Amino acid sequence: MEIVSSVSLADILMMVLGVVLPLINGFVTKQSLAPATKGTILAGLALVAAVLTEYLDALLAEQPFDIGQSLLRWGSVFVVAVASYFGILSRPLDRNDSESASIASIVAARGVK
Repeated sequence: MEIVSSVSLADILMMVLGVVLPLINGFVTKQSLAPATKGTILAGLALVAAVLTEYLDALLAEQPFDIGQSLLRWGSVFVVAVASYFGILSRPLDRNDSESASIASIVAARGVK
C-alpha cells in the first residue's frame, strides 16, 4: 500500500496567503474605513491571489486553467483570511490591558492615511 500526497506548492501558498492577506489589507486600507469595505477589499485580494495562483499552477503543470479550482481556492483562502484576522490578528497583544493595540491595528496605523 502506497501513501501519496497531492498537495501542491500552490495549495501551500494559498494557505500562507490566507494569513498574510489581512496584514496586506491593513497596509492598503485606512483604519477608519467601514468593516464592509475592508471585507470587500480582502475578498478582492483573495480572488486575485487565487486566480494568479491557479494560473501559475496551470502553467507549471502545462494544463488548462481551471476556473472551478480557482474559485474553490478563493473561497478557502478568504475563509482562512477572515478566521486568522478575527482569531489572531484582532486580539490585543497584552491580555491584561484592554487598551493594548492588536497586530491588525498596528499594521493599519502604518497604512495609507
